[in-house]
Amino acid sequence: MIFCTRCGKKIQADAKFCPYCGAMILPPSDSKKQDNHPYESPKSSPPPSRSKVRKLWPSDRKQRVRIWNRFVAAVIAGIMGIALYDGLNTTEVEKQQPEPVKQEEHQSQPAPVKEQKPVKLPAPASITSFEVDENMIGEPVAYIQIKNDSDKTIDGFKVRLSARDNFGQEVTEFGYGDPFTVLMSQRTIEPRGLSSDSYHWTLHGFENGRKFHVELAEIHYTNGTSWNSSWSEPVTADTKQTGVQV
Repeated sequence: MIFCTRCGKKIQADAKFCPYCGAMILPPSDSKKQDNHPYESPKSSPPPSRSKVRKLWPSDRKQRVRIWNRFVAAVIAGIMGIALYDGLNTTEVEKQQPEPVKQEEHQSQPAPVKEQKPVKLPAPASITSFEVDENMIGEPVAYIQIKNDSDKTIDGFKVRLSARDNFGQEVTEFGYGDPFTVLMSQRTIEPRGLSSDSYHWTLHGFENGRKFHVELAEIHYTNGTSWNSSWSEPVTADTKQTGVQV
């Protein structure tokens, strides 16, 4: 049995015309293409069953995951390999490089500038004698003689005198004043000459003194020039009170 291509009714397979509508029936060889009912849409291939999809999808997904994991692992391995290679090369380069020389040691250091002390001039005078006696009321009396070592005439000089007691304590003037006194002479001393050995100074306020120290402080000349102790090495002398009454 076949179907009429016009009216769609069943007819004999060997019929030339449709007995219902009179349409000419095509030979079976030409109608093989029309397997379906004329009013039915051509049947498409049935979609795969869900069971097949479920069976195919997990395996396909696993395969993609495996491929992806292999790709990520390959990338990570490549990065680690590059980092390791760079680290090894850096270590080798550091080993080959010489240790840095400290800049302070490498550079030549300038020689330290020595502090230049002021040139000390020879003192133009010296202390030839220094003696301390006492007067009738027990006050110390100092006798100081100096020698003029210059070619100029001295018309005045100053000395600075200090004292200590037998315990080594510093004696102050009258017990509360300065720990020293300045003695001055305005007598003339000729060039290369000595001062008078009879000139003396009474040391008021230093009655407790037993050990005395004197230092030449200043000299003045008749030509208006002068000398200061800071220009030369100290010119000093020490003595003990003799106990001789004068």
